[in-house]
Amino acid sequence: LPGCKLAAAQELAERIRRTMASEQDAVVGTITLSLGVGAWQPGEYSSTLLRRTDQALYRAKTSGRNQVAVAP
Repeated sequence: LPGCKLAAAQELAERIRRTMASEQDAVVGTITLSLGVGAWQPGEYSSTLLRRTDQALYRAKTSGRNQVAVAP
């Protein structure tokens, strides 16, 4: 999301998560999402951003799932 502030990206991820949670599927039931959100830091390699964001995703999963976690 180029040009998007971290707080706005977090809110978008949360809206997506809530929308999916409100949907019911006849086969799987309630759909849940765990998401990691990160923002590029000036001078940071893209691989570092991806690693931090991936760590946030796993933090969301291990903290109970169905939530958004922000990379530090």
